[in-house]
Amino acid sequence: MREPGRGRSFRDVFPRRGPVRRTLLILAALLGSIVRSASAQVCLGTPPFDRGPVGLRGAASVGNDQTHISAGLQAGGSSIFGGASFDRISYRNVDRPGFGGSINLGWQLRANRWLRACPVVEAGLTWGPDFDLGDQRWEVDTRIALAGIAVGTTLEGGGNLEIAPSFMIGYAYGGTKVIVDGEEVLSGAKGYGVFRVSVGLLFWGVGLTPFVNVPIGLEDYDPSVGVSLRILMRPY
Repeated sequence: MREPGRGRSFRDVFPRRGPVRRTLLILAALLGSIVRSASAQVCLGTPPFDRGPVGLRGAASVGNDQTHISAGLQAGGSSIFGGASFDRISYRNVDRPGFGGSINLGWQLRANRWLRACPVVEAGLTWGPDFDLGDQRWEVDTRIALAGIAVGTTLEGGGNLEIAPSFMIGYAYGGTKVIVDGEEVLSGAKGYGVFRVSVGLLFWGVGLTPFVNVPIGLEDYDPSVGVSLRILMRPY
């Protein structure tokens, strides 16, 4: 059976190298969304909340035949911070995108005079991509959780510009199920490592942060690259 308008089978869309291959594809997609959603703090290469307790964020990344676009809100203080985001995930050779959301919570600690460390926890889910394949309806749902620690610092960049290098290492675990015409035909779960490195360019409450996400323990998956924008503000 062929996907309408594409001339490709479901196997072309989700290459099958064992029963968990499709699961890993969706998990890797959601992972990119979750890692990008972390709220603003120096340990994550983004403006600290002492410059504004509320912020807007947007991000985009590409990798592994997937494109992620996300937007969200964040809030916090000098130590505890959190946020939520909404994501749109486009897949190569699939007409319809997936949609997702995630929430996160962190706590910034002072490791020493120069470094800041943040334990972070995040959780998210996606719906899709859902599409018709011949006379069948395919639906994909994914849930994932992440725990890790991020470390960062700031360097003087000249004028009001600060440079904020950071990295994060963590562990993610998630599960995916595929439903065809209301019947579950595939489910699976997988745990794997996460490594993220970024360099933030901070101008007071505005931060532009290029980043690289590297999955650890997922075969055949390459790093993804992207950029995020954070704008902090005071609501008074």
